[in-house]
Amino acid sequence: MCIYSLFTTSLRPFQTESELDDNACEQLPMPLRFRLSAMWRWSRLPTMPWWYAIHISGWAIGLILIPVLAHRYTPSKALGWLAVMFAVPWVGPALFLMFAANPLGRRRIVRYRQALDGSTAAERFVQVEQGLQKVQLAPQLEAIARAAEACGALPPNGGNAVEFSTQHEQTLEWLLRDIDAAKHHVHLVFYIIGDDGVGHSVVEALERAAARGVACRVVADALGSRLFLRRLASRLNSKGIRVVPAMPFNPLKGRLARLDVRNHRKIGVIDGRVGYIGSWNIVAPGFRPAAKGLYRDLMARVQGPAALQLQLLFLADWKLEAGESLSFDNVLANPEPAGDIVAQLMPSGPLYPFPPVRDQTVELLGLARRRVILTTPYFIPDEAVMLSLRLAAQRGVDVNVIVPARSDSHLADAAGRAYSAELTDAKVHVHCYRDGFLHAKSMTVDDEIGMVGSANFDVRSFRLDIEANLILYTATAVRILREIQDQYMARSVPFLDQWKNRSWLQRVADDSAKLISPLA
Repeated sequence: MCIYSLFTTSLRPFQTESELDDNACEQLPMPLRFRLSAMWRWSRLPTMPWWYAIHISGWAIGLILIPVLAHRYTPSKALGWLAVMFAVPWVGPALFLMFAANPLGRRRIVRYRQALDGSTAAERFVQVEQGLQKVQLAPQLEAIARAAEACGALPPNGGNAVEFSTQHEQTLEWLLRDIDAAKHHVHLVFYIIGDDGVGHSVVEALERAAARGVACRVVADALGSRLFLRRLASRLNSKGIRVVPAMPFNPLKGRLARLDVRNHRKIGVIDGRVGYIGSWNIVAPGFRPAAKGLYRDLMARVQGPAALQLQLLFLADWKLEAGESLSFDNVLANPEPAGDIVAQLMPSGPLYPFPPVRDQTVELLGLARRRVILTTPYFIPDEAVMLSLRLAAQRGVDVNVIVPARSDSHLADAAGRAYSAELTDAKVHVHCYRDGFLHAKSMTVDDEIGMVGSANFDVRSFRLDIEANLILYTATAVRILREIQDQYMARSVPFLDQWKNRSWLQRVADDSAKLISPLA
C-alpha cells in the first residue's frame, strides 16, 4: 500500500493537512503523512478519486493481456508493449488492440483460411502442376526451394519467361497493351490505384476490355487506393467491372481489422497466361512529394506457369475480400511453356505461422558465398536478418544494401540509418541511392538466386502486410536482375560518408526511432 501511495501522490498535488480526518497525523513526518493520506482514501472505496480507478483498471487490463503478448510476440516486442500499457493505462491497451491484436478481423480470418487451405482452386492447381514438366534443380537450389515451400511458397516451376521493367512508362505501356489484348479476363490486385492520369488510363483500358466481353476484376487496398475507390469504383462497377476494397474498416459490418495491416501486393494476371509482380503501383511516379524525387520501381512481367501461380494468389484475395469463388476451369487453364526460367511464388501475410519472406531472406543469406545485393525503400530489419547480414559479411561475402537517400517516411529513414550504422561497423556495404526515391524490392545471391516483389526488408512487410515475392532460380534471369541492381549502386553514395557528417543530436534521434521498430 505504501508503494501505491508513493506513486499516486506523484500523479496529483500533495494533500494538505486539512484533508486528513485524524488531526494526530499532523504530528507525523511529512512523507509518512502523505502515505497515510493515500491509504485512508484507498480504504474509502465509494469516494475513491476517479484517476485512481482509471490507473488501477488500466493496469489490470495490461496484466490480463500478458498471456496474449507472451504467446504471440518475441520477448522484446512483448516487453515494449507492456511498457506502453503501464506507462499510459487505458491508452496503451487501446493502442495495442488497434495496432497489434487482431491483424485481419474475425470474419476475414475465416475467409482467408478457407481461401488458402480448403479451396478447389488449390486442388485444380495441383492437377495442372502434375501435367507440367518436372523441374530439375541443383542440390543446393533444391534445398532452398523446399525450405521456401515449408515457409508457404508454391512449388517451383519451369518453362517461364521473365522481363524486367525499371521505367514507369514502360511498365504502364506493357500493362495497357496486355489488357487491350485480353480475351477472357483481367485480374488486378494493387495497393495503390490513383485517381490521376495513370489510374485513368488503366480504367479506360478496363472499360474497353469489358466492352469486348472480357471479365475484369480489381482488388484495391482500402487505404492506399481510397481516392480511386471513392471516385472511380462506382463508374467501373456500373460497366460490369467488379471492384472490391481490400482490408476495409467498417465496425458496423463487423470488419474490425488493424488499420495498419494492408494488402500491399502489386500483381496482375491477364487470361491466366501473363502476370505482373513487383513494386510498381498504378499511380503517377511522383505522387508523393515527400519522396523528394520520382519513384524508381522494379516490375517483372512473367509468362508461363508462374502466371498460373499469380492467378491462384488472386483467387485467394478475391475469396478473401469478395467472398466469392470463381469458376476455376476458366481462370486456371493449362499454361503453355514460354521460356526456360525456373520461378517460385512466395506469398506472405499475418496469418502465416512464420514470416515467409523473412525466413527465406535468412536462408539465402546463410547460403551466400560470394556476393549479396539487397534493394529496399525501407530498411528496418529484425534481429534475425541483422544477424544473417553480419555473419555473411564476416564470412567474406560482399554484402551490399541499397536504400534511398530519402524516402517518404522520416521515421523509417531515421530507424534505417541506425540499423545501417550498425551494419557498417560489421563491414556490410550500405549505399544511398540519390537519383529519386528507390522503391524497388529485390535480392540477388551469388548470381544464382534472385527475388523480386512487393515486400520491403522491414518488420512490417515481414510480419504484417499481405505481400507477394517471386524467387528466380535461373542464372540468366538472376544476372539481368543483378545488372539492374548494379545500376542502382552506380547512382548511389556510401552511407558511411553521410553518417560521419551527422550531428550528435541526429544520431540520438535515429537511435530513438530504432526503439519503436520492435512494436510493429
